[in-house]
Amino acid sequence: MEQARRIKSSEELELMRWTIAVCERGIQRMHDALRPGMTENELWAWLHYENVRHGGEWIETRLLASGPR
Repeated sequence: MEQARRIKSSEELELMRWTIAVCERGIQRMHDALRPGMTENELWAWLHYENVRHGGEWIETRLLASGPR
C-alpha cells in the first residue's frame, strides 16, 4: 500500500501545486506586511488571512517565532 501512495494522479499533483501556490502567497503577504514593532500574532494573521482568502481551511500548527524569549 505504501508503494501505491508514491504514485500521484494528475489530480493529486494539481492539488499539490495549488496548495504550494497558496502557501507562497501567504509567505509573500507576511514578508510585505512585516514592520518593526509588529507582534508575531499580527504577522501570523496575514498568513492565515491569505490562506483562507484563497480557499484554505486551517493551518495545522504555528511555527513562527522571532526575537528574544
